[in-house]
Amino acid sequence: MLLPNKLFSYQATGLPLLPEILTQLSEPMSPKDLATRLHPTTVDPLKIIDALDCLYALGRIDLNEEGMLHRCSKK
Repeated sequence: MLLPNKLFSYQATGLPLLPEILTQLSEPMSPKDLATRLHPTTVDPLKIIDALDCLYALGRIDLNEEGMLHRCSKK
């Protein structure tokens, strides 16, 4: 995952997508549907994948058996 540094600005990384993805996941949806909803925001699928990886590693989202993304409940 690209992180902001001297070479990459915050906007050039997947970090700005984290709150947008969490907002969109108010209901479970497939990764394809999520990418379609985020399309006006970004066109780079690698940024979306980086953001999803980050949210999964932080325990904020999960992928169920049907392949649907959903927000994890707050503990």
